[in-house]
Amino acid sequence: MDKQIHYGWLICLSCTLLMVCTMGFCNGVFPVYLPFLEQQGMSGAQTSALLSIRCLFGIAGMLLSEPFYRRISMRTGLTIACGITAGAFFLYGTAQATWMYDLAAAASGIGYGLGTMVPVGILMKRWFNKRRGIAVGICAAGSGISITLFSPLITGIIESRGISTAFFFQTIFITVVGLLLFALVRDFPASMGLEPYGGRTCEQPQQVRSDGGRRSGAAGVLISCFLIGAVATSAPGHFSAHFVAQGYEMGLVSLAVSAFGLSLTLGKLACGELIDVLGGRNGPLVLFSAALAGCILCYMADGIHGWILFAALILLGAGMAPATVGIPLWAGDFAGGTEYLRVLKWLQVSYAAGGMVLTIVPGLIFDHTGSYCLAYIMMAAFLTAAMGFLWRAYEIQKKHRTH
Repeated sequence: MDKQIHYGWLICLSCTLLMVCTMGFCNGVFPVYLPFLEQQGMSGAQTSALLSIRCLFGIAGMLLSEPFYRRISMRTGLTIACGITAGAFFLYGTAQATWMYDLAAAASGIGYGLGTMVPVGILMKRWFNKRRGIAVGICAAGSGISITLFSPLITGIIESRGISTAFFFQTIFITVVGLLLFALVRDFPASMGLEPYGGRTCEQPQQVRSDGGRRSGAAGVLISCFLIGAVATSAPGHFSAHFVAQGYEMGLVSLAVSAFGLSLTLGKLACGELIDVLGGRNGPLVLFSAALAGCILCYMADGIHGWILFAALILLGAGMAPATVGIPLWAGDFAGGTEYLRVLKWLQVSYAAGGMVLTIVPGLIFDHTGSYCLAYIMMAAFLTAAMGFLWRAYEIQKKHRTH
């Protein structure tokens, strides 16, 4: 007897393509352009400002996501997010002045904020009652796929055809994805006469004796997301500068960064499965332990032993997977019903704020010490604290659970 693939998996694939465009293109692939923009006359401060503007408006987009998706359908909202992102890359391609690049960065931030894990988390919660973790992991892997496949492709287009052509290529790709999302995405299984994958019975958030217990637990996750965001943003952003400064050849570092992208993609798939099996606390803690080891190896980098370089980046790639996969699943563990969207939004905002506020710290450490080594020790400390807050949050929830 033939078994049809549940439509939820097509929703999952659609969200993966969304993540390629929003999180992948806006966040992971865009740094490829920075050296070429500097060659065209932009200063380092101006290119760094593009990243800061994108982060700031990304947080604004996340803050807007709750009222945005309460008022319009997910299908329409995701199409609009893709349209804003495509418009941003079109602006990049036509930019003739710094203010035009800044405007494009702001638009890409809004598209990023409206089109990443907040809507993805909502759709996966609606469409999956089983295997939700692996579904979220597949979606989140879109950003890693984007880094692995499109970074070298975009570099090649820039070198052969110029920056504008590369931006226009991404504009067309995002536009096509936006049209596919409008054609394929449906807000609820019931609108197609279906039940969620795994059946009708929805997983309910664990009941607690008081709202204070739930809020206390959610506060711990909020702090954890802030610290995780700092590491997930700062660690990859300084890989090249750190390892080249330690004496490794740029070609070898570039190869290791590609291994990081592949490890991140596989880690996100594994993270979803681990959370399905071990739960929202223990699954991520296993992978964060690998990231902690990766940070320590970054500190140990000596410019001689290549295995340290590759081991550090592979461990960090796999270990940081819960940074994106975990957020919608933690929100589901600590909120239900109408509260889910609000909690998901604030966890995502906390993650992004950690990345924006603390990204400058490694540079300050380098200016004072001439090395990024202490910065990676700082990141290891942040990860340790984040793991502690996450563990404590679930303990508080367990304590207040009704039997």
